[in-house]
Amino acid sequence: LDRCSLQRCPALLGEDRLRLLNLQANEITYISNLDSTPNLVFLDLYDNKVQKIEGLGHLPNLRVLMLGKNQIGAIENLDMLPKLDVLDLHSNQLEAIGNLHSLSRLRVLNLAGNSLTSLHNLESLANLTELNVRKNAIASLEGLAGLSGLLRVFASHNRLATWASLECLQELSSLKELALEANPICHHPEFLLRLLSTSSSIEVIDGQTVTEGMRESARCVQSSSNLIDNTASAVVDAAPSNLATMLHAVQAALSGGPEVQRPSSASKRPMSARSNNNNNNN
Repeated sequence: LDRCSLQRCPALLGEDRLRLLNLQANEITYISNLDSTPNLVFLDLYDNKVQKIEGLGHLPNLRVLMLGKNQIGAIENLDMLPKLDVLDLHSNQLEAIGNLHSLSRLRVLNLAGNSLTSLHNLESLANLTELNVRKNAIASLEGLAGLSGLLRVFASHNRLATWASLECLQELSSLKELALEANPICHHPEFLLRLLSTSSSIEVIDGQTVTEGMRESARCVQSSSNLIDNTASAVVDAAPSNLATMLHAVQAALSGGPEVQRPSSASKRPMSARSNNNNNNN
């Protein structure tokens, strides 16, 4: 029943055994008339004019709900869908995430192309493996902390600008694929290497397969960063008399060469004094 210019969901009397229903690309404004299809497993309402999630209370077996490209402003009325596995709400008018606590079996969530600014209220999705939040206004991934089963995260075209906004990636030990292109943080000259040093499980970043050579470079960057941090702490704690020695050690460590010797007391005397000394020795 796709592309039939329908303005409402048709009443499907006698179709209680129906499992798949495709109503995409119509002009439906609200969800209704589904009480006679209790065994529905797949419902596709993509590209309609739906403004509110409703009318799904008689679909306890629904596993896939496609509501992309509508006019939905809030996530709601999903409590009666305990078996839902895939939820697609991309290209709507969502400004916040909420009311997902009953979807404990959800594995795939697509929220791309909305107006989200954060990833809060995802903590109840213990079985989530794939999250798509491309093309939003998200400034931090901190809401992903605790979702240890995530395998794929697509967060390109957002407002991630600092390393702090990516810190929670360290907790995603199962993460295999990550998309962050077109975020401000991507302009950092060591973006890829630092990202790899943050998460050792990632195999694909922005469509690029991670090689062992890239991981080795990332380890070197991390080692250099640790060296600088540790040395900086030592300099802060050092007595003033030891600062020159510490600074020479830093220079040697960063250059990979031997430590630069401090000038002798004789070499620090003025040239005139050294000349007089030489004349006297003659």
